[in-house]
Amino acid sequence: MQLPQATLMVEITNLSTYWLNTPESIAARHIEDIARDYFARHDDVSGFLLIVPSIYTFDQIRNDIDIAIFGGFHGLTLQDDYHIDSFAMIVEVKSHPIEYVSVDAGHHYLVTYSDGMKDVTRQALSEALSLKKHLNRSGIECDFVVPAIFFRSIDDESLRALQCRRNENTLCASFNFEQLLDIVATRFLPRDLHDPLKSDSNTRDRLLHAFHLTTAPAILRSKFELLCSESLDPYLNCITPQNCDTAIKGRAGTGKTLLLIKEAINIANDPDNEVLFLTYNHSLLADIKRLTSYFSSGSLTDDNFKTIDSFFQSLMQRHHIISSPIRPDSSSDYEAEYYDALSRLHEKVISDEADSLISPTPTHFIIDEAQDISNIEREIIFSLYPASEMLAAVGIDQPMRKSNIGTWENIHTINVKSCRRMFSNVALFVNEVAAILKCDWHVDCSKAFPGGKVLLLDRYDRDIHDDLLRQQRKHGCDDYDMLLLTGSQHNQYLSDVINKIYDGRITENRKKPPADNQPRLYHYQSCRGIEGWTVVCLGLDAYYEEMMSKNDTVIKMMMPLTRAIDTLVIVLSGKDNHVSQTLLSAAESFPDFVTISCHDSSTKC
Repeated sequence: MQLPQATLMVEITNLSTYWLNTPESIAARHIEDIARDYFARHDDVSGFLLIVPSIYTFDQIRNDIDIAIFGGFHGLTLQDDYHIDSFAMIVEVKSHPIEYVSVDAGHHYLVTYSDGMKDVTRQALSEALSLKKHLNRSGIECDFVVPAIFFRSIDDESLRALQCRRNENTLCASFNFEQLLDIVATRFLPRDLHDPLKSDSNTRDRLLHAFHLTTAPAILRSKFELLCSESLDPYLNCITPQNCDTAIKGRAGTGKTLLLIKEAINIANDPDNEVLFLTYNHSLLADIKRLTSYFSSGSLTDDNFKTIDSFFQSLMQRHHIISSPIRPDSSSDYEAEYYDALSRLHEKVISDEADSLISPTPTHFIIDEAQDISNIEREIIFSLYPASEMLAAVGIDQPMRKSNIGTWENIHTINVKSCRRMFSNVALFVNEVAAILKCDWHVDCSKAFPGGKVLLLDRYDRDIHDDLLRQQRKHGCDDYDMLLLTGSQHNQYLSDVINKIYDGRITENRKKPPADNQPRLYHYQSCRGIEGWTVVCLGLDAYYEEMMSKNDTVIKMMMPLTRAIDTLVIVLSGKDNHVSQTLLSAAESFPDFVTISCHDSSTKC
């Protein structure tokens, strides 16, 4: 969220997550820039301008709206002395080149997709009506919403040649704010409209409340915006419907979980469907529940989400395999005990002595981190729910279990390769670490958002912690957007900051989600699927040296390294080991964005 500039009398707020490269985010940033330029030249105008990208209205004619713009003004007068006190507008963003755009006999704009022509004029009109109804249902009076179409790949001259009449509601790639206001005035004049929002001193606050996602941490806002955009749709269009199981395969940070969430929302919008979303990670599950709660349809609730272990343990208890839950913190060998009970459940299922005993019966199983689900677990699901469809995200080289790992062969597969999490500099560093370690691991960062930085430190204290928080707040982040990761033996780094963070290592704490003003702390083995604007890896070298001494694979180190969006902080143990040498060697390749800071001259850093 960009803070309003003090020199302007009009308070401009852009709710886009600025580092996203979706067409909607890029367009929202352009609208903000041209509005600032316009109101800097018209400093006699006061009021507010609110830019809201990626709105889901649900239960309306059109659920998804690319961008909504709201304004309330004093002193805004256009040509012919026509004054505007307020307006509401939707902007439908199209990236089609000129050869894919045409105008029909009814003066409607048509755009070409792989499955045929779409009437974008009708689409924009439907979105305007949907937003009007959505505002009214939210208690905000709105008489009219202006529809507009932004052709972001078409220049002014080409669009003028395409236009068949004056006063169109279309915008070219380089449009200015005057042209946007002209569209508003053109629609207002015949209706003698001046103040369709009935703007007063509380209108802006009511609008912000109506789009309450704006109060969420930046990471959740960015995910919501991606879910609402069309950028994920090409992958989802590859999912084969009707009784065909699908696996989405990719490395860490390629957007697998977001694809699962968006498809879960799409499936759940059909009242005949019942979704059960399964994953291993409690912290990830809490984030997913919170993210889906921002969708006002309520088609997904907490009941649609479970951890994989809790789901199968509930089946074990219902079929009297176990009498009470098997807990990792109280079991001497959790994995062995769990798989013994799972095998006995499998025997009962295969022998037709079991039934699902779950109501309502899931029509769709959606499984995240499915690289760790065993063949036995899959067979239990298929046997108890033969009519259900399965969509799974399979992380490449991301298994946490050492045994009983299933296979995902001979299944419809969608491969995702582009980096959707890390900024390009962070991705370059992580790719270099993998290359030095000779890991078969690489992500395509050619389309990643530019920027990002890496810090290698030999200590971590309150001053460093507070400075990192200050830096990320400048980018609109909350403290929640910081993620700290540690091994079980590295508490010495946390003595100065432990009272100010959400300690997700403690089982009791995980019953409640972290607050927006709390940085999150987890063990390394619990970091799958979660992320942070700033990620601090405490004692990373010592932890993975210890893991490798137990014959664990070095490729698992890629998982914590790929949790960061903008800032990756690695706090070294001070020991001269293979992992620290690798990290320092990779750092030397990128002096422009990697900082090595060692305060103790005796430290191997």
